[in-house]
Amino acid sequence: MKGIIVRTIYTFILGMAIIITSSCDHQNHDKRLVNIATSINDSIGYADSSLKEIDKKQLSKADQHYYDFLSLKIADKKYIIHESDSLYLTILNYYDRHKKEDFYPEILYYGGRVYSDLGDYPTALTYFHNALDALGENRDKNPKLYSRIASQTGRLLNQVRLYSEAEVYVNKAIETNRKTGDLKNLMFNLQLLGSINMNILNLTSAKKYYVEAYQISLQFYPHYVNRAKMYLAEVEKELGNYQNALGLIRGIPENVKPLLQNQAYAYAADIYHCAGVLDTAFTYSKKIINSSNISNRKNAFRILLSEDMMKYIPGDSLSWYFQQYHKSILDYMDKNNNSQIELQQSAYNYTLALKEKEKTEKIKNKAIVWASIATSMLAILFLIIYGILNQKKIKKLKLQQAFDKIRYLQICLEKERLKNESNMLSHNTKNIDSTCVDMPVEKDNNKSACPPGTPELRGKLRNELREMANQIKDIQTSSHILNSEVYSLLQNYIKTEKTIPNNSEIWDHLENIILKTSPDFKKNLSVLMNGKDTLIDIETSMLIKCGFTPSSIAILLGKTPATIGSRRDSISIKIFGEKIGTKLIDNIIRLL
Repeated sequence: MKGIIVRTIYTFILGMAIIITSSCDHQNHDKRLVNIATSINDSIGYADSSLKEIDKKQLSKADQHYYDFLSLKIADKKYIIHESDSLYLTILNYYDRHKKEDFYPEILYYGGRVYSDLGDYPTALTYFHNALDALGENRDKNPKLYSRIASQTGRLLNQVRLYSEAEVYVNKAIETNRKTGDLKNLMFNLQLLGSINMNILNLTSAKKYYVEAYQISLQFYPHYVNRAKMYLAEVEKELGNYQNALGLIRGIPENVKPLLQNQAYAYAADIYHCAGVLDTAFTYSKKIINSSNISNRKNAFRILLSEDMMKYIPGDSLSWYFQQYHKSILDYMDKNNNSQIELQQSAYNYTLALKEKEKTEKIKNKAIVWASIATSMLAILFLIIYGILNQKKIKKLKLQQAFDKIRYLQICLEKERLKNESNMLSHNTKNIDSTCVDMPVEKDNNKSACPPGTPELRGKLRNELREMANQIKDIQTSSHILNSEVYSLLQNYIKTEKTIPNNSEIWDHLENIILKTSPDFKKNLSVLMNGKDTLIDIETSMLIKCGFTPSSIAILLGKTPATIGSRRDSISIKIFGEKIGTKLIDNIIRLL
């Protein structure tokens, strides 16, 4: 018992040590990595160069994964297109097993960013939604991340033309920006909301959002102002306010960041053309006829080949322009078709993934069910076995208690005999008259004298043996007896219907075998019968102790079954003063 307690305490301490070590491994990252993580938003260049200076192989396993995550995050911040999900899946596989990290929702968010770049929009949306779920109640503690996830979800939904759904998420992001006073992201999200309304031709609302974004941009760098003017000029053009649009777009294409320049040229070309400033429209259109953006290129050729603009194109070049315009239209159509195909393929792949996940979950659930059933069955089997073993222990304990009481009775009788040794004959006669049951018994020269005893103790012992015999329905004969030579000999006698000869040595052998398993058998029988046991009683009781049936005993003793029944009744009367039934008296004799 002491060893079990010691092992339990040791296991508990070891488990706590593992938990503490694991917790430290998750939370205490290399200080250099922590500094890089805090500097990413403020100085992406510094973060990038600092990360590259660190030897990843020298880091711990946890920090190596953290290093990979920071490198992915930096690449995303630098607008580097993700071309593979292999690095991300390695990161996700580790952090799926360490979800206690504070930035686990951000891990899921970057899954959405990766799959957005790969064109797998359904999977990207799943990661964005999972990131929002992972934030849960912590969204108020990390409102910037919540705003980014909601904004990116809205942007992706806008891209797949689910405009109403996109508007819901962008409005959530805007609401968070207003609460936290995050003006820069508020400006970007207002522009995104304006773009969504442009797509559904809700131009008045689009202008409202673009105007608010422009007003906020005045608090930041000029390139933010130029970007806001570009969007506002576009909506003014769509509303037919060409002069307003012209005033806003003037000088903008040359003063926006390179990433927006082609889009600014396209907007300017269209606005100048609509406003009738054809030479400037021609200039801007020429700048984007080789653009990588198919939509911008198509619109440039459309403007250049319009009736009022063809005069600026040399006659010998018109054929080339028409060919390029035709090619741009075909490329645009192919792109739209490919986009549709990609969306369908993504949806199909996502459906397959869901089916595979459901299949895996079903297999997992079945395994859990079968494991539970198996565990339950084992538990039930264990309880049954434990109950059987426990019952045997209880029976054994009761038998031991009964034997102890019989021995105690013998000791008491012996003390009583020694105490009254001086007048034993007269006292024995008196005891026989007062304690022995006045019933007829068989006469036998070998009958032993009725020993003195205490009637109260003997009566209590008889009652307990009787109760025990009633409870134990099937008392098995000792294997030592069953495997003995004398038992085999008696079985042959029964088969051949032979009777045990008078004064046969078989009785001595049988008594020796019984006394090896039950040393006090004859003494206990004599005590219970109050000294009235005869040789016939002893022989019959020995055969009953060996488990022989009444018919078999009748063959061995050369008597009729009825005679054997009478002998058992006589034994019952000598012990209990009444007939208690053959089954019960057999059990009591076998308990001795």
